[in-house]
Amino acid sequence: MESVKMLIEQQLLYGAKQTIMSIVTFGSDSTDNPLNEKHGGGYDNIHSFHPFEKVGIDLLRDVDSIEPSAQEESDWINGLLVGIDMITEEVGTKKFKKRVFLITDGESELMDADDLDTIA
Repeated sequence: MESVKMLIEQQLLYGAKQTIMSIVTFGSDSTDNPLNEKHGGGYDNIHSFHPFEKVGIDLLRDVDSIEPSAQEESDWINGLLVGIDMITEEVGTKKFKKRVFLITDGESELMDADDLDTIA
């Protein structure tokens, strides 16, 4: 979580005042994300931890409350898709710089590798 905190600190110090950020965790014990609700499943163990809002001290404090999960199965591609969908829904076609930071230990395997052609 130190990497996430450093990204938030960097935005606090050097980012634009209108910078907004959200946090999505994958491999979490709970499932709470918009794509899972839209499609009636398929995006399990992905949690929209923090909604989009301007970067501030509250976001930095909230990161400390993220607990490591005992969940061993996670799909980082589905986590990435949830994050991209959230950006699209929040920002739409506005001229924002849109970036996704994927922070992982690299230990999880692709669960649905057959779906990669569909995504591309």
